Amino acid sequence: MHPDRARQRNAVSTAQMLHTEAPSHKDMHMTTTSLNAPPPAPAEIGARVLALLTGLHGPNDLAPDAIERATGVAVRHDPEDAERYGFGLPLEAGWMCHLGTIPNRKGTAPKRLTISFDPDDEADGGLPPSVPALEDFARSLVQAGYRREPLLGPRNVLSGEVFTRDDVEVRVNVECEDPSAERLSLRLTRISVDADIKTNTFAGAEDHV
Repeated sequence: MHPDRARQRNAVSTAQMLHTEAPSHKDMHMTTTSLNAPPPAPAEIGARVLALLTGLHGPNDLAPDAIERATGVAVRHDPEDAERYGFGLPLEAGWMCHLGTIPNRKGTAPKRLTISFDPDDEADGGLPPSVPALEDFARSLVQAGYRREPLLGPRNVLSGEVFTRDDVEVRVNVECEDPSAERLSLRLTRISVDADIKTNTFAGAEDHV
């Protein structure tokens, strides 16, 4: 497996591990910041993610306190590597929003992170309303100065989009909210962020985990 792709999978795994409603023995040793505010409601998560991305200008904006200010969610740190941190936020029944950082090496400040909207085994039906719609998401990023380009898969089918501003790159994967609908509505399933594209290469970032 390509090392970049492995790191992206590890980021989602880290975020899933860091989230727990009933902490395991290992989770009890994880450090959690003291953010004194209730987590955002599911309907707010799209705006909170956009606040993080529109304010992103470099790796410093991926620091734990910067993520917490933008999202309103306290991050938790992996006890084996403090630079691997993130959160899991419950959405509608059966769905979670996971955020996790991707350090290039153990102990180094991360320049990348992933955000994913994931179902559990009991999720029923299509994507929930809290998952951001592509057009609303794209409009906000373009207004914040990002350039927008499509990501085309086999047979030129749209698989996602890429947004760039200065040295920041944001790649998104999309799915149809309801494939049987007369007018297709695309929603995000995964967001891959590189805050320093001068030194990083997002190989395979468009692949959904």
